Amino acid sequence: MFAGSLASGGREAWPGLPAGILCAALAWAAVGGLFDRARRRLDESGAAFLSLYAEGGALVLAAVAVFVPPLSFLALAGFLVLLVRGRRDRDRKYAGLRVLR
Repeated sequence: MFAGSLASGGREAWPGLPAGILCAALAWAAVGGLFDRARRRLDESGAAFLSLYAEGGALVLAAVAVFVPPLSFLALAGFLVLLVRGRRDRDRKYAGLRVLR
């Protein structure tokens, strides 16, 4: 899609191929880590729905990228934030809810 959007804008298409691969790898690393952490906390049926939500979100983001291209930059920024925060919080243990008596 990146190469196609460059070509439709009258530019060289080839830089869009590696750039698109890098953008997809960034999204996979950021969102994949988020969903893996969430999946560990869910039961089996919840984990199945989580995969469904991930696929639906990917389709919505693809539609947004096609119809409102500048919002794709916000998605990339969000993926960077998810990736950085996920790596930073990875070593911190989840404490869960505490019952006060």
